[in-house]
Amino acid sequence: MEYEVKLAPLDKSATIPGGFFEPLCNSCTAPDCTNPIREMTVSVVGIQKKQRVYVLNETVIRQVVGCKGYVGDATP
Repeated sequence: MEYEVKLAPLDKSATIPGGFFEPLCNSCTAPDCTNPIREMTVSVVGIQKKQRVYVLNETVIRQVVGCKGYVGDATP
């Protein structure tokens, strides 16, 4: 199922108390998601990190900051 998402550019990473905001897809466990999510290596303030990002086409890649189908990890 393709869920409605809120996207943000990769270069607009928000700072949170634990560091930088991670895209929701990094921790999502929704089994039926068909959104165009791909794991890619991206640069976050010069640090290479593997992240799951929303790929619109080869040149437009965004991070998911809101999703109606988000299912987080249930383990504390």
